[in-house]
Amino acid sequence: LKGIDMTLHQYLIEKDVSIAAFGRDLGVSNTSVWKWVNNISLPSGAHMIAIHKITEGAVTSADWGLEDGQKSA
Repeated sequence: LKGIDMTLHQYLIEKDVSIAAFGRDLGVSNTSVWKWVNNISLPSGAHMIAIHKITEGAVTSADWGLEDGQKSA
C-alpha cells in the first residue's frame, strides 16, 4: 500500500483490520480509533506518525485533512 493515500477507515476495510485490533497495535483505546475513523477527533501528532508507520505510509497526515505546516489539536 506504500504510496497509496487513503483514510484510516479505508485502510481498515482494505486490510480487514478491526478498530479493536488497530487500537491494540497502536496502544490506544477502541474509542480513540473509532473517533478518528468517524472524523470526530484527530490523532495527536505522535499517533499520526505511528499510524503512518503501522500502515506503511498508506495513511498520512494529509489524509486527515491537514495541510503542510498545520498541527493537530
